[in-house]
Amino acid sequence: MSWPRFRLEGCRPVGEGLWLLSDEEAHHLLTVRHCREGGLVEGLLPGKIILSRLEPHGEGWAARVVEERTVTEEIPEIVLLAGILKGDGFDLLLRQVTELGVSCVIPLRCDHSVVRLDGDRAAKKRARWEKIVQEESKQCRSPHVPTVAAPQTVGEALNLSLPSRRYIAALDDEAVPLGALDVPPSLALAVGPEGDWSVRELVLFREARFEPVSLGPRILRAFTAAVVVSSWAVLGRLGGRRVDP
Repeated sequence: MSWPRFRLEGCRPVGEGLWLLSDEEAHHLLTVRHCREGGLVEGLLPGKIILSRLEPHGEGWAARVVEERTVTEEIPEIVLLAGILKGDGFDLLLRQVTELGVSCVIPLRCDHSVVRLDGDRAAKKRARWEKIVQEESKQCRSPHVPTVAAPQTVGEALNLSLPSRRYIAALDDEAVPLGALDVPPSLALAVGPEGDWSVRELVLFREARFEPVSLGPRILRAFTAAVVVSSWAVLGRLGGRRVDP
């Protein structure tokens, strides 16, 4: 059975087997999900799903633990470098890759990006994106919430500590078909913005040892490409198409 879900990271333990709900999570359960006293809900923490029962606590609400279950997922560690998209495109990308199990998303301010984010605007966008992945993790019952990095240029992102196995979705005649590859336990995947990568950015990726991969004969929307590469990594690894260091 599927119970209403909430994140436990922002809640506070107030006794053995009792968690005081944050105002945000209490509002979500009681107002949005119409839960009531005594109702069963699921609390999510990295590696755990905790079945709890709602009860009043002082002027707020608490969740009393009924059953705690450890969750082990065979999903690889996926760091997704994704060009920032216009409109609600990046919001959609975040929702979909959260469902699939991406570990970290690094939003890229690319040369061909339509959206330009700097300063306060970038900070506000990041806060919104973090809220989106939190909400989506509840929707898909994921114990893990992806990390969303601050928006940065390709050059800045490539200076970060990234997994050694690296692939970039590229319209390149010499690109290896994605489906022909086995999946390592951790990897970095890069997908560009609406206008694709610039020549300068492709050079940077090549120098950073990113292997170009093909996603098929058709030109995909950017958020579709993100879903394709993330699905390949998760389902390939679960399906036995795996390679270990």
